[in-house]
Amino acid sequence: MSTIKANTLLHSDGSTTNPPAIPALDKRMATAWINFRGAGVVAINDSKNISSIVDIGVGRWRIYFATTMSNSNYAVVGTACEDSTQGNGGATSVYTWTHTASNFYIQCLDYQGSYSDENPMSSIIFGGQS
Repeated sequence: MSTIKANTLLHSDGSTTNPPAIPALDKRMATAWINFRGAGVVAINDSKNISSIVDIGVGRWRIYFATTMSNSNYAVVGTACEDSTQGNGGATSVYTWTHTASNFYIQCLDYQGSYSDENPMSSIIFGGQS
């Protein structure tokens, strides 16, 4: 088997092109992901296929996709990092619920089981595309 390594792919006319699609890897690639500030002023730090986030209360957010999913059968994994300014001992649980084609909800609980704003929060999404 040969390996091809290149920093830039060009069309025959010299113009740049997008990296080639690899259909066999599509199911193994993240459909979307987000890293966001969940404490203080909520803001997206970086993301792929995420258009916006809405703070719906302490420790709870609704995340909207830039390109809607074709179904709601996707998997979401969430993580949280303790925001030392909150003084709550750190997050122990991150949950998601109500997956729709356009958005999902995520929540964070501290070690006492109370909703908790943490920073940063992260989620990665697989699936949801036919």
